[in-house]
Amino acid sequence: MATVNKEESSGTPIEEKIEDEGSPIEERAEDAATPIEVVEESSPEAPKEEVVQEPKPEIEEKKSPYVVGIDLGTSTSSIAVFDATPGIRVKDAAKVLSIEGSKFMPSVVHVMPEGGEILVGEQAKDMMLIDPENTVASIKREMGDPSYCKEFEGIENKKFSPADISAEILKKLVQEATSNGQFDFQGPVIDAVICVPANFEDNKKRMTEQAGQLAGLNILETLHEPIAAAIAYGAANDADQKIMVYDLGGGTFDVSILEVRTKAQGDATDGDKWKARFRVLASEGIPKLGGDDFDKRMMQLVQDRFCQKTGLDLDLFDLGKDQCGGVNKRTLRHAEKKLKQACERAKEELTQLAETEIRIVDFMKDGKGDIHGLEEKIRREEFEDAIRDLIASSEAAVHKALDSAKLKIDDIDRIILVGGSTRVPLVKQMIEEMFGKPTYTDPDPDTAVARGAAIWGDWLSQPKGPGVGIELINQVTHHLGIALHGGKFHILIEKGRELSEEAPEAAVEQEFVTSRDNMTSMKIEVFQSSDQVEYVSDEPCTYVANILLDGIPPAAKGKERVKVSFAVDRQNRLRVHATCLSDGAVTKSLDNIKIV
Repeated sequence: MATVNKEESSGTPIEEKIEDEGSPIEERAEDAATPIEVVEESSPEAPKEEVVQEPKPEIEEKKSPYVVGIDLGTSTSSIAVFDATPGIRVKDAAKVLSIEGSKFMPSVVHVMPEGGEILVGEQAKDMMLIDPENTVASIKREMGDPSYCKEFEGIENKKFSPADISAEILKKLVQEATSNGQFDFQGPVIDAVICVPANFEDNKKRMTEQAGQLAGLNILETLHEPIAAAIAYGAANDADQKIMVYDLGGGTFDVSILEVRTKAQGDATDGDKWKARFRVLASEGIPKLGGDDFDKRMMQLVQDRFCQKTGLDLDLFDLGKDQCGGVNKRTLRHAEKKLKQACERAKEELTQLAETEIRIVDFMKDGKGDIHGLEEKIRREEFEDAIRDLIASSEAAVHKALDSAKLKIDDIDRIILVGGSTRVPLVKQMIEEMFGKPTYTDPDPDTAVARGAAIWGDWLSQPKGPGVGIELINQVTHHLGIALHGGKFHILIEKGRELSEEAPEAAVEQEFVTSRDNMTSMKIEVFQSSDQVEYVSDEPCTYVANILLDGIPPAAKGKERVKVSFAVDRQNRLRVHATCLSDGAVTKSLDNIKIV
């Protein structure tokens, strides 16, 4: 019989050990996770007829058999489902679901000051000009930040985390997509695949999963956005190619190189005719690069001209400082939101036009009470000059990915552009000049990620048979390690290790010794980095979590040994264990990373 202390009982390896041994502790572990009604069944005071477990099967029967694929974007979000109706070809089976008449929804949340009603999507975006203090946009950029909290006037005694706000976006997406009769889900939607940038760190992925759980969803997987886009491409094309997915959205940039082999001519119900293999060769990215940054550059351009004309010292990028004759922060925030929306529209117009005009009649009121309008013409060339360095930084990431994959430009058979920001003509122009060949633009680049996620979600949910389905070989996206004495970054798992169905986990163990006399506890700090760095303080190394291992027997420096184990799964989720190896000592194994 296994004996497990309180901390150990929550760890994954302990659970596996219990199942193997079939000890009575297994039953107690299950009881702790079961609903309250099961506990009542064992109570002599509860009538047996009241403890019937029929509600559970009933819920299971009503649950939708379909899995939704969700692109939880910085600027907009979209949702899709895989329609396995006989006769529908795979390329047409991933259906984008309409949200209030649109194929995507603004990722914006607003709370009404009176009553606390939560608005999401277009309604919330409309409130950005009226009540910007109670409106949040681009929350994806705050994912993983434990210090971020937002308080709304209409809801007292609650601070909203990025997960809380993202959960409201997910709730609205699912509710709208499933309530307008556009697809028969045959029950409430529970299962989902949510996409995340390939360069998302572990804590950002976990916060995304938390948002899904808060929205009432069962997250089957957090799938990398470039992989989802590659799956959507593979569903529409017979391919035996090396492809590069260039994914530039509203707030993040990813580039992934994949080896793709697909046969896409079968229908959605005939897996023998549709087989696909996706092998990730390299992934790189820039966490904060996208349409939001393009908007800011245009805003800066227009703001500078406004200041030259009016003589005002306006700086909408630093609302905290005194400016424009003592204008209050609320007025400045309103002006900032007006200018941002106008620049968003102008950016979209410049994808088709050589010139556009920004006009805001009541742009802002200065400290004297005078109202100033704003009227500026912007040429495409001016806008492109303002963002050229941003796009050049994405080129650097492309070269880095090619180097990681040990490939040359000529080795890439097809460049796939996805994400709304790839509509900016300069993006396509610079990539085509770099590769010397035309790019492939997805028929609907805004929804490619959601469609690929829906296909992958359907595959995850279906029984697997011979000759059927998708094979995905992913990679570890970051170097993973710990901080040693002096702040040195010690890598345990290297970036680029392959993760497949046959080898779904990259794992490593290493022993360390105490660094001083009578050390009875050890704080193990976990870090990750997209590049190899010497110290944890170096860019782009980021802190993930820490494990405090106590119970180490007091001894001379270097005498006591601690084993640290890292394991990464196919979703690039990290598990860390730390165990004191001293004979007869109180030994702990900690398994759950606390994101702090």
